Amino acid sequence: MNAMQLPIEQRVERFKQYYRRANERPLLGFFVGSDYPLHRYPASRSLPVDRPLRPDDFDIELYLDDCDRLFEQHEACGGDFIFRMRLAVEFIQRMAKRSTGRWPIGTTRMRGIADLLSALYGGGDFIFPMMDKSDEIHAVASKLTDLWIAFGRLQLELIPLFHGGVGSFYYHLWAPAGTVWHQEDAAALLSPALYDQFIRQHDERIVAAFDHVIMHQHPTRFVPTDFYLKMNFTALELHVDQGGPSAEALYGTHLKIMAKTPLLIWGNLTSNDLDWIFSKLPPKGLAVMTVVEGPQQAAQIWDTYMGVRYSHFR
Repeated sequence: MNAMQLPIEQRVERFKQYYRRANERPLLGFFVGSDYPLHRYPASRSLPVDRPLRPDDFDIELYLDDCDRLFEQHEACGGDFIFRMRLAVEFIQRMAKRSTGRWPIGTTRMRGIADLLSALYGGGDFIFPMMDKSDEIHAVASKLTDLWIAFGRLQLELIPLFHGGVGSFYYHLWAPAGTVWHQEDAAALLSPALYDQFIRQHDERIVAAFDHVIMHQHPTRFVPTDFYLKMNFTALELHVDQGGPSAEALYGTHLKIMAKTPLLIWGNLTSNDLDWIFSKLPPKGLAVMTVVEGPQQAAQIWDTYMGVRYSHFR
């Protein structure tokens, strides 16, 4: 085991400290290669492209082979994070059997109410019925929230605990038992007033329905961060997107989040981004996952930012 390949128990304990914002050094993990499923899971290349997909199109055994491969690939890069795969209900029991306790299973990052409304009403057009058919949108959003909560609870009932917790989508975090992952990307198309009127109450219902909720965010256009900070999220994740604001440009937002809740920064981070993050942001309540090509690049980043400054906190 090298300095980057830490025991699972040590990684879990550090995540527990992170959620309490008590970690003495930032958490650092690595995401290998592309985040697009067709690139990550060769099993998906056999899916039909000329018709809607059906459940029996998916050969679960092939995806489980991909899980093993991805687990080994990410473990080779080391770091604080613990690899896991997205899943739907039919996968959970077989994934649990295949994992044999090696990696945690968690709920998928479920599309939020704004995202679902966008899908139902046709992309950005979902804002028009908010103005013309507000009663309809309120009713549909309420039913979508009922479905969202029911689906989240169903997954959690089937997921075996991993060192007392669960996984959390492809971010590879260990998370407390009862954690679901949430996102509202389509909220970027709304104004603060429209989010407040049509979406906020449903996000509040979701947060109240689970023991722990982590929210995913992109930093472009309108992002409801100020609303989220008034809700009881377990952690907030904020991308550093290619072509979007740099880590330096997001400094004020990062500090605002970290003042109230743990922060996860995810992205294909440049050396300038990493330099800024690890020199300017406080360590407590900070976790960073950067995209890498493989173990050699991961080792270089680990040695640069963890090897000397935080070596006594390993």
